[in-house]
Amino acid sequence: MSGRFTRLAELSVHSANGQEGQVVLVGAEIGLEEQARATVEAAYKRGAKFVDVAYFDPYVKRARIENADPDTLGFVPRWYGQRVLECGEQNGARINMRGVTAPNLMDDLDKSLLGKDALPIVTEVYKVIDERSTNWCFVPAPHPAWATLVHPDLQADEAY
Repeated sequence: MSGRFTRLAELSVHSANGQEGQVVLVGAEIGLEEQARATVEAAYKRGAKFVDVAYFDPYVKRARIENADPDTLGFVPRWYGQRVLECGEQNGARINMRGVTAPNLMDDLDKSLLGKDALPIVTEVYKVIDERSTNWCFVPAPHPAWATLVHPDLQADEAY
């Protein structure tokens, strides 16, 4: 599997047009650490000045939706967006991994509450996209939970 991670990581950095001397932001869900690490390595091999990985935990989001005051679900601390804006100011690159790591985790929650909490997306992302100040890509990242959804007739390891 490590060869697949390496090839996908190299493709990810290439797709985000990672350049020598750039700051690279990598976003990944908990469970995609191995792919994130391979992407960090590929970015440095391509000449990145600095690579910053931020992990998103869907279980933390679930806890927020279940327990936080609904009026606070739209709140995100400024430093989340500042990270993205700083990357834009430096003309950096952004690589975001998306994959199903916790299938059906949010199914029983109130959909109107889920819609109030946009994380892991922050509104500043739209600003750097509009300004075209970062190179970026989204990467479909495989995960064992995803594989069992796609191949329900196989054992988890075999499906993955």
